[in-house]
Amino acid sequence: MGYALFTLRKLTLTSRINQCNAQAMMNSQRAMSLTQQIYAKQNAKNQASNAATTQAYAKYQASIDAGVEFSVAKVSLDEEMAKIDAQASLTDAEIQKLTLMQTAMDMERQTLETQLNSYQQELESVKKAEESAIKNSTPKF
Repeated sequence: MGYALFTLRKLTLTSRINQCNAQAMMNSQRAMSLTQQIYAKQNAKNQASNAATTQAYAKYQASIDAGVEFSVAKVSLDEEMAKIDAQASLTDAEIQKLTLMQTAMDMERQTLETQLNSYQQELESVKKAEESAIKNSTPKF
């Protein structure tokens, strides 16, 4: 009867360990997906910002070359740069949201690792207790 209890406990702990490992794997995949999304958004933001900035300066230079007054051209450039900054801020907010989700995933991963370590230690102690019980129950002649 006692050995059956040890076996049942070991099976239960093994099942919990497997569940934690599966959750950790899913967590890792979601974290990788978030990392890729963050990278894609940052890359797109940088490319769009660079292209818009280059276009704004080219437009500014064309205005100056066409004889538009410096202050008028400068105001136009400043407006374009403000639009670029506003768009970058929107993208930064999206990236921040993804980063917060990634932080939550990291905290969940740490919790899973703690649970996994706990289950593994408990499994080891059950194995040792079973081994000790087997030794104690062996007849001595």
